[in-house]
Amino acid sequence: MELSYNILTKREKYALISLILCIFIPSYNYYINEIYMLNFGRGSISAVSYVFLAGVGLYSYKYFSRISGKVIALIGLVLAGMFVSYLIYPGIREAFIDKSYNPLTSTLLYLPLIAFPMMILTNYLGNRLSHLFDFVRVPSMILIALAIFDYYWTVIINGHYFDVQYMPFSYNMLPATCLSFSYGLINRKWLDTVAAIAGLLVILIVGSRGCFVCGIIFIAMVCIKRYSLSLGKILGFFAVLAAVVIALSYTFTSFSDSVVSFMDEHGATSRTLMMINDGTVEESNSRDNIYKMMTNAISDNPLGYGLMGDRYILFQHGNQGYCHSVIYEFLVDYGIILGPILLVLLVRILFIKLKKYIKLDIYYILALFAVVGFVKLFFSGSYLGESYFWGMIGLLISNKNNRNIFSNGE
Repeated sequence: MELSYNILTKREKYALISLILCIFIPSYNYYINEIYMLNFGRGSISAVSYVFLAGVGLYSYKYFSRISGKVIALIGLVLAGMFVSYLIYPGIREAFIDKSYNPLTSTLLYLPLIAFPMMILTNYLGNRLSHLFDFVRVPSMILIALAIFDYYWTVIINGHYFDVQYMPFSYNMLPATCLSFSYGLINRKWLDTVAAIAGLLVILIVGSRGCFVCGIIFIAMVCIKRYSLSLGKILGFFAVLAAVVIALSYTFTSFSDSVVSFMDEHGATSRTLMMINDGTVEESNSRDNIYKMMTNAISDNPLGYGLMGDRYILFQHGNQGYCHSVIYEFLVDYGIILGPILLVLLVRILFIKLKKYIKLDIYYILALFAVVGFVKLFFSGSYLGESYFWGMIGLLISNKNNRNIFSNGE
């Protein structure tokens, strides 16, 4: 299906291009930077990439007068909450703004320069977001190829296994994998579907468990949309699914052994496959220790610690970072009353929107932001440091200024 890009106004086209840059710049920066630094011994290019990205973020505020008042109010509430936390938790002020002013490690810079712009753009564009597919095919496929090339050259050829961080490696590939799979499904392009499956296999082999699960959940969500509209499609989908499951049950062990053996020969390993073979795929001792700290903190203060509360708790125990669970983060930040209410409300609104969009192509975009920005947070990350989370919020909040565009499936 081809979308009519010319139906957009000039202002909307600029907003769409800005959003695409917000999606792809961090991922391209990661893989190019890794190749440049580890294989050529050069310095990081991240400063240049993120200064440009911050410029795009500042440009997004041009649309501030055209977004929902609820989005503006939410931005104000979050910034006010961050300011209060900054005052009451002086020990973790570098988590708010570090000495190098790096937006990736400075929450008070990341939110207004990278995260909020994503929310502003998605809220402004609304239904027109389906036109995203006019642009993402080539950059998505190139990104998947770049990630695979990066790992092969950097790890397999040059032996930098311990220098490559498997979590950012896999999560930076996830958006492109989801977009390629969606494009292939919408337009019946097998090349894009194959590229997406290849990306998901690489995530399974060299990436994190949580990222692979996110990819599977996304595929399930879009297949439900694609094949649930008629009984014949449903039966066909389940027949293909059953065949895939049966084939995997017979071939997975030999495939896993071959991959692990190949990687061992090149000084690398497949963490996920080894954990599956050992039956320890559900274990995570480091996370369990963090969760115990959070549970004790909730018992000590059931009403919550405010924004960045999980960082403060970890700091109290001589650690840095965040709690790697949106459930614990909401409970620690907002308490045992408001935290669950906010989470349930968020999930409820998400399901309502997905149901509303089930016949429309914008469903694919909402599913992308929901998986990469929300489902991911059940495994890793923080809602305060995940731009896709705020992009999802922008989609969930209705904007009365949006024009209704329902052409070619919308």
